[in-house]
Amino acid sequence: MTRRHTLVASIFAAAALAGCAETTTGSGQLTSLNGYAAERVSFQIREELFKNSAVATATLKNGEIFQGKMVIEKSRSEDFGSSYLWDDDKSDDEFGLFENSRVTYSPKARGVLMSHSRSMQCQMTLSDASLGFSAGGIGTCRLSTGETLPVQF
Repeated sequence: MTRRHTLVASIFAAAALAGCAETTTGSGQLTSLNGYAAERVSFQIREELFKNSAVATATLKNGEIFQGKMVIEKSRSEDFGSSYLWDDDKSDDEFGLFENSRVTYSPKARGVLMSHSRSMQCQMTLSDASLGFSAGGIGTCRLSTGETLPVQF
């Protein structure tokens, strides 16, 4: 394979991976202000590959649609240091610097979903943070009008 063919194949592979997304479905029961279950809500979370965020859509029985971005919390730590590098008993050992970088994903995700007239603040707990939303989880959303929506996905 020539260098040009390798480059073209690499570009197509990267484009294919960049376009990959996974959709996770869930549901919940909207609870009215007086504490009674008012209506069933369907929930979809579309997660892009290699990103720590997703687009969530909640659809109420009356047709009202809420949509917004969910973000998985993460922390990044970096360690810098120095050390001697050697591989044998000779005197050609070197002194060198090193860097360790680590990203840790939390099982917590948050987001705000909007409809044409209301908003919904959501907090989710992922079953397995390393797998994202596709591994499932639970959460609660609170509408701007006071109702709550426990969600399972």
